[in-house]
Amino acid sequence: MTEEEKVKELQQKLLYFKERSELDLLTGLYNRMSFESYVSQKLEKTEDGYFLMIDVDNFKGINDLYGHLTGDIVLERTAGLLKEVFPATAVIGRMGGDEFAVLISETIGMAAIEAMIGKMTAGFRQTAEEICPECVTNCSIGITQIHGHEEFRTVYQRSDTAMYTAKKSSREFCWYE
Repeated sequence: MTEEEKVKELQQKLLYFKERSELDLLTGLYNRMSFESYVSQKLEKTEDGYFLMIDVDNFKGINDLYGHLTGDIVLERTAGLLKEVFPATAVIGRMGGDEFAVLISETIGMAAIEAMIGKMTAGFRQTAEEICPECVTNCSIGITQIHGHEEFRTVYQRSDTAMYTAKKSSREFCWYE
């Protein structure tokens, strides 16, 4: 093996391990640590945008009734929906368990965000009905608008608060006010 081939092989291995350290292995989304890092970097440069927290409702019920493999399929499909519905420029991560987060670092308007959420929740309900028809499940989504350069913890906390408000009030989504 030539030196050039060794270097190329080493670069490929480095890329492989970098990706494995940054991505959630089940969903292919950023894991919590890398998501927080990327979002923090983006927030330093972002003037306006939106941060969303998404929680799969009754996920424990899905695992209990259908098993963890079915729960994994729900998580994989949810990740696919997030990638499909939100802009290609969005940063999407799995925060852990059945919680996901999305940073949209462009101003597209509240109506556009709500339209995306409508597509996402409709797709989620359809997927859930196909995979686990006896489970009653949906998503609860909390949204906060970003104004100027903000810290990750600030936007995370606001969207998390809004998500739990949506969950408690049985609404699909709630804006942080």
